[in-house]
Amino acid sequence: MRDMFLSWVYNAFDFDVAFYGTNLKRQEYYEDLKKAFQKKLEEIRALAVPDQGFCAYVINGGNGKQVMGGWTYVPHGKAKLKKSSKEPQVTEQNPAYRLNGAVYGVYTDAGCKNLTGTLTTDENGMTQELTVSPGQYYIKEKSCPTGYALDDTVYPICVLSGQTAMIEVSDIPQKNPVCKKRMPIQGNVKLQVMRHWKEQNLKSDTIKDCMRKILQKKE
Repeated sequence: MRDMFLSWVYNAFDFDVAFYGTNLKRQEYYEDLKKAFQKKLEEIRALAVPDQGFCAYVINGGNGKQVMGGWTYVPHGKAKLKKSSKEPQVTEQNPAYRLNGAVYGVYTDAGCKNLTGTLTTDENGMTQELTVSPGQYYIKEKSCPTGYALDDTVYPICVLSGQTAMIEVSDIPQKNPVCKKRMPIQGNVKLQVMRHWKEQNLKSDTIKDCMRKILQKKE
């Protein structure tokens, strides 16, 4: 019965093709099957879309042989990530640092060449869940959020069937991220910095401090 139903669906709902070779001699039984198949089709169409672990297939024997079908189901797993600051005393309540917007690639190889999908952090540092086949994966940051440097660490993660795997990462915030962002400023401010630096014969590592002081005065 199952194979006849699949044959009917596969052959564009043609009952004559689906019932070929079944020797259905009673017309009333033939009509009952039609009604039963149509009802079953309506029930199937009302079902929710199966997840990615479900796979249906059709076996076509050819040369007038019966068309058969089957299915397999291997529940997929999910991967997600939680990002935090290693120095919350510096970053919390500080608009110069944000956890949202970090993008991590999920790869099937340790060299991070074969991208499966991406994870993006929200304001709490939590990403969405990425549905993947069970197996070993590798996560690496593709773009960093405001106030943090790009993390080039590769994090392995094992995703099991029907489960959610999560890794937690914590990054060291950059110091003076606002000052660093403003360094390319052109014009009078830059000239003042260079002039003051030369007059005072300061070391190169104090240029940023000089820039910051002048900017603070202008604000």
